[in-house]
Amino acid sequence: MDRLRALIVDSDAILVVRLKATLANADFQVFGKRKGSEGLRLVLTEPFDLVLLGLELPDIDAAALLQRIHSHHPPINARIIAMTSRSDTDLLRKVFAFGVQGLLVKPFTMDALAERVQKLLPHIQLNFDLKDEFVPEAEKTIGSYGEIEGVHHFTMHSEGLRTAMNACFWFIRQLQEIGERHFTIDISDIQDMSPEDRKALDMAVQALRSRSQIKLITVADGHAESEESPKAIRPVNNGGQQVAPADLPPPKRFVVKTTPQHASRRPVDMPSGFLGVIPAPVPDDIRNDMDLAGPGGVFVQEVKPYSPAARFGVQIGDIIIAIDGKEVRSEEDIYDIMMKISPGNKVPVTVLRNDEPLVIETKLDSRKFYEDESDDTI
Repeated sequence: MDRLRALIVDSDAILVVRLKATLANADFQVFGKRKGSEGLRLVLTEPFDLVLLGLELPDIDAAALLQRIHSHHPPINARIIAMTSRSDTDLLRKVFAFGVQGLLVKPFTMDALAERVQKLLPHIQLNFDLKDEFVPEAEKTIGSYGEIEGVHHFTMHSEGLRTAMNACFWFIRQLQEIGERHFTIDISDIQDMSPEDRKALDMAVQALRSRSQIKLITVADGHAESEESPKAIRPVNNGGQQVAPADLPPPKRFVVKTTPQHASRRPVDMPSGFLGVIPAPVPDDIRNDMDLAGPGGVFVQEVKPYSPAARFGVQIGDIIIAIDGKEVRSEEDIYDIMMKISPGNKVPVTVLRNDEPLVIETKLDSRKFYEDESDDTI
């Protein structure tokens, strides 16, 4: 059976991210938009089984939007759930007259969402696994978050820095998926960031800048500095070595649908295991610092929160040199190895961390969402 398709339209970016994560976990293919006009264009041109529509939209009246959907020919068959924090009786009367079939009053829990969706789709058994509220947990690891005039601000502190970095980069990638492009990461409160953490931060920010404008606020020589351009990456105090753009090759993006060498080998229903890291080539300066011989190893650029990699202790900045006893020399090696390992298998991952080899025993999850073109996670 084809995956159900869901569309989320709401002005609250973090709510869209949370709803996307919850529905994707129930095996929906999910699309998110913050503007009503963009959501309307999608719902009029593409088929959806479910639409979650916020009634407080920045660019279009929600009742007018629903009237357009309701009067469309051929009819739109999607189940529509309205989301609002207002107790506007006249508005609710209008939207229900235009085909809304359910209501969620903000703030609502993901349990309430699951109950309402299952009620509207009773013929389909949906698997809402809500025991891991990973988005709220990820929110807790970030010092603070806010949005001002379209710019998303993240603040991190030294306590639990790697966890906060993972969560911050996960949120930015999810926000990029719904069209957000302006971000600030503030680490000015961190006075003692290790060279390894700083290199991992620079690599992740460099990759994210390929799709966004990211301002990195740091502390150097006792004052705050802003880093908006990829050319402005600050040197790391690591014995004279400097992290510069020339030393940070952009990660190769593997898009299964458009990469011929992988497309023929990785069908959509392939039961391959899922680790939860985004790989990149090892930067030359790190390779030189660690005196690595040859081209072997892959740099861990990002760790997906609550993935097997995160749960079992793989960190941003680790260099993967072997998986399941097989040598890793490139991203292609990782794909070749992982496609042969089924979900649920216990797999040792060998990494270099602080110049020392470390074997991490992991248990792979199922790869459910790898066919999304934007997702280069293994």
